[in-house]
Amino acid sequence: MQAAPAKALSETKFAVCRRFSGWPLDATILFGLAVLSYGVLLPGLGYYWDDWRILWIGSGRLPTNLLENYAYRPGSAWLFDFLNRFVGMDHHLAHGLALASRFFGALTLWRIVRVVWPGCPTPAFAAAALFLVYPGFTQQSIPLTYQNYHVGILLCLLSILASLRFSSSGPPGIRRPIALGAALILQVMYLLVFDGMVAWEMIRATLFLVVAASVSPSAWGAVRFAVKWMVPYVVTVLGFIVWRGVFVRATRSDVDVSVVLRDWLSLSWGQMAMKIPADMFKLILDSVVYAWPVQAWRGVDERDKVVLGGVVAATIAAALAYSRLRRWADERTSSWARGFLLVGAAALPAIAAFQILTRKLGHLEGENNRFTYLTGVAAVFLVLGLSGTFLGRRGTAALVTLLVGLSTLSNLGHGATYKRWWDAERSLIWQLAWRAPEIEPGTVVVVARARPGDWTQDAEWAHDINGALNLRYTANESPLLGLFLNAPSVDLMESLSEGRRDESRELYESYIINCYDKSLVSGLLQDPPGVLLMSLASPESTLRVVDPDHVDELPDPVPGLPPLMRSLRPLARYSRIGLIRGSGPVGEAPERLVGREPWMAWARHFQQAELARQLGHHDELVRLLKAVRREKLAPGDTHEWLVFLEAAIQDGDREAASWIVEQIQTHANSQPVLPPQLRPYLQPYLTIPRLRTWLARYSTRPAGPERDLAASLAKGLNERPEQGHR
Repeated sequence: MQAAPAKALSETKFAVCRRFSGWPLDATILFGLAVLSYGVLLPGLGYYWDDWRILWIGSGRLPTNLLENYAYRPGSAWLFDFLNRFVGMDHHLAHGLALASRFFGALTLWRIVRVVWPGCPTPAFAAAALFLVYPGFTQQSIPLTYQNYHVGILLCLLSILASLRFSSSGPPGIRRPIALGAALILQVMYLLVFDGMVAWEMIRATLFLVVAASVSPSAWGAVRFAVKWMVPYVVTVLGFIVWRGVFVRATRSDVDVSVVLRDWLSLSWGQMAMKIPADMFKLILDSVVYAWPVQAWRGVDERDKVVLGGVVAATIAAALAYSRLRRWADERTSSWARGFLLVGAAALPAIAAFQILTRKLGHLEGENNRFTYLTGVAAVFLVLGLSGTFLGRRGTAALVTLLVGLSTLSNLGHGATYKRWWDAERSLIWQLAWRAPEIEPGTVVVVARARPGDWTQDAEWAHDINGALNLRYTANESPLLGLFLNAPSVDLMESLSEGRRDESRELYESYIINCYDKSLVSGLLQDPPGVLLMSLASPESTLRVVDPDHVDELPDPVPGLPPLMRSLRPLARYSRIGLIRGSGPVGEAPERLVGREPWMAWARHFQQAELARQLGHHDELVRLLKAVRREKLAPGDTHEWLVFLEAAIQDGDREAASWIVEQIQTHANSQPVLPPQLRPYLQPYLTIPRLRTWLARYSTRPAGPERDLAASLAKGLNERPEQGHR
């Protein structure tokens, strides 16, 4: 008699455990994987690239608007408008929304697999986990720009889930037409948000075929069922293609159907026959094979000290995945692997072909890997299908565990790169706020960097402050443009400096618009007041405003660099520091743009000292000099001492001037002797001969305290030869 209650209690415990081991456990583990892959570094990330552009367009400072700019993707315009209104400068919220979109997309994929293969919970978890941490997309850290990707994918998966509910075998009722209507509405929404996902309809079609095969006794019957279910979605897609190709005029040539079609028609049949298969093979190989190991290898960067933390996080992620996947061997044999293989083998080539035809080919080695993100779901189906077919359930469990760990390591490594970039960008924005609290509207800002290389390899140099400049200063429709220093920007500076307005406008049209969308800036910069040239000698240096009256404070030319980067002295004459008016701020406060003020004591004092010298505020300059001495601050580039040395000489403060000369001399004599091949890569520093030359400038002045103090300092310099490189 006591066996029955015991048995009932045992069954209740089993039911509770089984219920907990279903979607709550899967969702919890997936959330943990999302946090380990993306959430650990989220507090240190910010805005990048087109994030600033989206904020600028939505700021109301332009004659155009988001809907006009994204006429070919009105859903993206509405989405970006929502982000502008309710997220704005809160980059932490933006990152949270981007991660939430990706997490719920993975949960939706989990539910889709559970509906199509109801007896296979472990493959559902494996597919969701691999897609959630899929490392073929390395730009999760850009939160606003790629929200249309995240939201488009989420809407598409929700549409597929609703359509599966409509096609499922069961008694017809009110739920089926509701499911169909919801699926069609969601389909239109995702197409309007991101038109480049139209090929994802192949995922829907193959999933219909799998479902139809489970209810139809014959293959032909399954095909007929799948075709019948696909009819309303095909009609919607055809209507969308007609609207997009005939009635929409895109402002960008790369998304204009007529331009893309004309480019393809310019190729011969032989060229097409060679290009399309080769590109398709590369994209499929990147998506399926190279995404995991290659990105894990590239994502780790020892300079970020992320290796140990990444390995720990990857180990925890793999353990979480394995804790769920270890039950795989206990599940009954099923045909899920064949179904996965069918979906992946049909959908991945279709998606790859569409991206190639629309010239959106992804490259794992560059920023265009955002297009690889669009192949993620199909790649996951194909990988799991191949693994289940050839490796079995135990082998697949081991493979998925390994891939989850590699993906977590990769995502953490790339997140660390973006964190380093954000730290550098925050530094620049705050230095601009200290040095130039207000700039004349419409100013062209040229930022020269000694080594502008690839940002993925050298993130400290990859500062993108164009949009931040616009938001920081502009209170009207005149934009501030941050340009790289190259031959066209030098031509623009020269034409503006010499008043050749027609020529400068032509250069603007031909060069600057390549950096910005023409619809955003056309007509806004007809008569800029001039150019402000800035430089960043090294990541450790402060941002310098090139002053034509103080060119002797710039570092020596550095051999081995491109000609324009060797020395800014010949270009100093184009820089008008009078464009910095010194009062403000006018635009967005730096706190709203990039967060609280960083701890950069030297940079803050130096930038404010240069501004005080420019504006003739001698008392403020002396106060800053005393603060530097009191706090024992020192620069990374000893040329920056000269601003304070000039202040000490003009104030007649022999003690402060001698202390500064001693700091410069100590730094110069402490530099190591380098072999000739390494000398170009050493940061330029102020040499003793250069310092003597700088002090000799005061000998040309009339007799007085400044001249006498400068001469005394020059005479007192150590006469022994420098021990540093020459």
